[in-house]
Amino acid sequence: MSLDNANLSAINWAPEPGIRTLILRAMDSRGIEFASISIDYEIIRSDWNIGLTGIELIGTGKNQQIQITTIRENQNLLSEADCLLTVESDDYIGEHIIDPSGVYLLPKIDRPPIPDGSELVIQFNCAFPWNVESNLNDNEVRIILTGGKDTDEGIQDFETGLASALLVIGLASALAWLVKNHRERKEMMQITEKAIMQHLSKKNKSPIVTEEVKEEEEEIENTTSLEKDEKELNAQNEVEEVIEEELDEFELRLRRLGKL
Repeated sequence: MSLDNANLSAINWAPEPGIRTLILRAMDSRGIEFASISIDYEIIRSDWNIGLTGIELIGTGKNQQIQITTIRENQNLLSEADCLLTVESDDYIGEHIIDPSGVYLLPKIDRPPIPDGSELVIQFNCAFPWNVESNLNDNEVRIILTGGKDTDEGIQDFETGLASALLVIGLASALAWLVKNHRERKEMMQITEKAIMQHLSKKNKSPIVTEEVKEEEEEIENTTSLEKDEKELNAQNEVEEVIEEELDEFELRLRRLGKL
C-alpha cells in the first residue's frame, strides 16, 4: 500500500558536525528491498563563540606586531576546526591560521606592508561546519596603523647628515690650512732667498774675507795634494766662521732656513 506521509524519528541521534547522509530503505514482507532514498544533511553546531575584543600595536617600524585579544565559549568543541584570521586593508589581504581550542588565544601577527594612516580590518571566521556561532557580531576589529617608521631612522638620518657636514667642514678647513701654509712657506722662502742674496753681496765686498782667502790660496799652492785638500776645507770653514760672526741673530736664522 502507498502512504502519503510518514514520520520517522530517531531517539538520541546526535551526529558529529559535518555532512551526514541519511538512507531510507523500503522492504517488503519478505525483507527484500524494493525502494531506497538517501538525503545529505549539513550538521552544524553553533553552541560556541569566539569573539575579538581588542587590537593593539606592539613595537614600531619593521618589527611592529599586531596583537588581538579574544573571548571564548565552548572552545573545546573546535579541536578539529579550520579557523583563520583575515587581515584586509585597501588592496592588501592576508590570512593567518589559528587554533581557537588552545589553552590561550592571544593571536599576534606581523604588521603587513601597509603605510601609516591606513585602516586595518581583522576578521575571525571558520570553515564549515564551524561557520556559524552563537554570536556573529564580535568577529571583527579595526585599527588605524601608526608607528610604522623606526624612530632610529630619524636619528640615523640626522647623524648621517651631521657626519657629512663635519666631513665637508673638515675638508674645507684642511684645504684652507694647506693654502695658507703654502702661502706662508712661499713668503718665507722669498725672505730667505733675499737674505742669502744680501749676504752673498756683502761677502763679495768684505776685504777681510778676500785677504784671508788669498793667503789661504797661496799656502794651498805650496802643499801636496792631500794637504791642499785639507787646507781648502779649513779655509772654507774659517770663511764660514767669519761670515757667521758678521751676521746678527736674525740673519743667522734666515741663513739656516736657507740651508734647510
